[in-house]
Amino acid sequence: MKCVSCGAENSSDGLSFVCEYCVSIVWINSSNDGNNFLVNDSGGFSNERLGKRAKDKAEDILKVNLVSQSINDMDTLGMIGCITNKGGLYHPDISSFEKEKMEEVFQIELMEGTVNFGLPLVGAGIVANSNGAVCGRQSTGVELGRMEEALKLF
Repeated sequence: MKCVSCGAENSSDGLSFVCEYCVSIVWINSSNDGNNFLVNDSGGFSNERLGKRAKDKAEDILKVNLVSQSINDMDTLGMIGCITNKGGLYHPDISSFEKEKMEEVFQIELMEGTVNFGLPLVGAGIVANSNGAVCGRQSTGVELGRMEEALKLF
């Protein structure tokens, strides 16, 4: 059987297999891992409360440099926005300074917006990559258009 991520061979009998080189574990004593990071292929941010070992391990796994800081006074960075390699949608209360810093780190343009009928915690209502997105069913037509434009999905 081949790894579903990189194609490496294995003798697994399961329906799908991911090899040890494609999945890694970072032990963090706070929140879900997805809430502690906001990342694309150019760089990212990590929860400033993470220890140096956890941050270093995440950098090794993700192969990007991480900036340790909160954004909009929030440590749960995964809720702040939805970032791909093409664009990003972010919490409407982020300062212009923070937006500029995010654009510098991610090397993309960002747009502010909401999801699920006005929820500012964008990361709670949308999951995306550079090819498409899935969002909450309560998202309005205006929000869907904003997501499509910000993430450059058209």
